Amino acid sequence: MGRREFMVKSGFLCFFLFNLFSFAYCSVIYNITTTRAVSPEQTLNSPRQIFELGFFTPNNNSRNQYVGMWFKEASPQTVIWVANRENPITSSSASLTIGSDGNLRLLDGQRNTIWSTNISRQSNSSIAVLSDDGNFILRNSITGDDLWKSSQHPTDSLFPGTWLAYNETTGMRLALTSWKSNNDPSIGDFTAGVPPLTPPQAFVWKGSKPHWRSGPWGKTKFIGTPEMDADYKSGFTVIEGLQPGIAYLTVSVHRNCSYSMFVVSPAGVLRFLCWLKERGWFVRWEAPVTPCEVYGACGPFGVCQRYAPNLTCRCLKGFVPKSDDEWRKGNWTGGCIRRTELSCGGNTSSVNAQGGKPDGFLKVGGLKLPDWHVYLKVLDKNECHQRCLSNCSCSGYSYVDGIGCLVWTTNLLDMHELPFGGQDLNLRLALTELGEMLLLFHLSSSLVP
Repeated sequence: MGRREFMVKSGFLCFFLFNLFSFAYCSVIYNITTTRAVSPEQTLNSPRQIFELGFFTPNNNSRNQYVGMWFKEASPQTVIWVANRENPITSSSASLTIGSDGNLRLLDGQRNTIWSTNISRQSNSSIAVLSDDGNFILRNSITGDDLWKSSQHPTDSLFPGTWLAYNETTGMRLALTSWKSNNDPSIGDFTAGVPPLTPPQAFVWKGSKPHWRSGPWGKTKFIGTPEMDADYKSGFTVIEGLQPGIAYLTVSVHRNCSYSMFVVSPAGVLRFLCWLKERGWFVRWEAPVTPCEVYGACGPFGVCQRYAPNLTCRCLKGFVPKSDDEWRKGNWTGGCIRRTELSCGGNTSSVNAQGGKPDGFLKVGGLKLPDWHVYLKVLDKNECHQRCLSNCSCSGYSYVDGIGCLVWTTNLLDMHELPFGGQDLNLRLALTELGEMLLLFHLSSSLVP
């Protein structure tokens, strides 16, 4: 190759690379202003390029376009937040910009507003940025006040920097809502969140009905899901008690993952996903998986037998199936009823008017504790026992490390056997239901001051 030919080819290569890098530079922006928008050929990046926001089509098999956010490095692309999930765009000349009123606006090719932040405080100095914790923020560039945040409007994913929350006073609730399908990010059937309970629990609901439940928060983990024990301690964090009736749940990066997050799937499965460069995204934990984990599978006072090959339920001791015919058909949802009525005949006395003997308690171990607990502030396990015994409405109690005293005054629902880490439920029974070996023990324990 001659010197002249080499110089021509080298010059062409330099020109090509210059234009390539110029295009790449122009296709990535770091803020949106009234004069700088995001088009389908561009993306908004966080300062350290951890997160990226732009236009996408679900699984690249749809004409519908959405504005979403994803981890920039992670492949395959997994969208973790969607702006216009109910209003897709079919125009190739759409743009995400800031309008004259200071709101973020997603415009189609005819300049019609498809989606907006819709804040009432108008600002002529708004700017939109993407933070390194995955928060898409509309901000007043002069005062520095945040006008709107994507973290206050989650979609189906919980990742570091986002929260699930409730506030009983204001009615504020932050929850995840599933996609309708893997190809359709519109609002699906399932919601995951933290309702106003003490201690808090995580739920997945199908519509308004519970679909799965974590069990109460025990300071370091949710006690109903021991399979996730190690991951909880480095993943989930629940903050409560800052103000009455307020609790927040978030997740941190798992120690063995580059990125991690929880996602509620279109089928109602809550998954803990981990991303590593060598493996991509993979599932570390998910629920419900077995039929036992589906909420209320065995009905009131029924316990799901975890290791049975198919969904199989048993009644707690002292209870019988409400309908033998339904149970023979494998329909367990009617649950069980008490075989022997309790001696408790009043609202507070544990001894009936006919001089019957007081009720006793049978310890049932290794359980996911039932739903609808009431938390009592007591000194110790003995006071927990006495408080339940003295209340005729109390059907059982449990004293749990890290939580304290939980009692139940309704039907015991959503229990199943756990492989390890289960809790002891002290079940209230008539003494005739307790064996001879337990009779004297329960009589004496009921008399402890």
